Amino acid sequence: MKRKLLALSSNPKQTIGRWDRLEAYWGVHVLDGDRFACHFGGSCRESHTGAFYEGQAHHIGRHFDLSIDGRPLRIVIVGQEYGHPPAHVSLAARREMIVNGFGTQRRFFTEGRHASRNPHMRGTTSLLRLMLGKRLGSDYEGEFVLIGKERVHIFECFALVDFLLCSAVVGEQRTLDDGSVPKGGTRGASTATMHRNCSTHYRRAIEILEPTVIVAQGKGVRRWMDRVIDRAEPAHSLLPIERVTIGSVECYLLTFSHPAAPTRENWGMNERQPYLLETVAPTIETWSTILRHGL
Repeated sequence: MKRKLLALSSNPKQTIGRWDRLEAYWGVHVLDGDRFACHFGGSCRESHTGAFYEGQAHHIGRHFDLSIDGRPLRIVIVGQEYGHPPAHVSLAARREMIVNGFGTQRRFFTEGRHASRNPHMRGTTSLLRLMLGKRLGSDYEGEFVLIGKERVHIFECFALVDFLLCSAVVGEQRTLDDGSVPKGGTRGASTATMHRNCSTHYRRAIEILEPTVIVAQGKGVRRWMDRVIDRAEPAHSLLPIERVTIGSVECYLLTFSHPAAPTRENWGMNERQPYLLETVAPTIETWSTILRHGL
């Protein structure tokens, strides 16, 4: 698929301001140093009897405040939760985990001394390549964009904002040194109490980040988002594109299956999965057209 080369610029100072505001909120309402400060924490813990990993922060890339061909582009990708340890993860630690642990230190597939990403992050790689005007592929070089004169990995160009800031899981799970999880994973067991309580934190994160587009990775997480969406209307009759309002933020919302879905809707196994080619790519292309022409 041939893609038009897009002109990218960014405003790192604006991103730093968002980081500072989110970190200030985090310190008061979620995690103060190593003290879990969430006043919902007790009720969430009581709602789940298994392993519970509290205070797991969002990822914000250094180039989150992008402009593409002169138009603001702030990408927020939403998952359900980490689904694994560790607890008490700061914004800085999460950025290191995503950009380096899953990004520059790994590859789409195993390559030499570099291990492969998991299906979730392979799907995220494909998604960002498309949204930033790149072609689908598994090549590492294709994961970089030019912003000014700087060669930037695409994982620096988005925010990963999980709906839940704590993970309730069935069974214990260890993590590797880079923050990734060995194969086998755990099964998420979040509760309605957690969904309700964490919606307050999620809404505030969106208000601070002011995305121009949100991508829900999973139809379940889209249902959870009903708690924070004030208004939603379809932006396309056939594709999963909506125009939504969350507080003062108006943006597009794209909804896909989770990249690691154990069904034919899996799109994180490789860059040739049917759901990726037949649903994700056309949706991104249509969203890009709407963005360019204001349709």
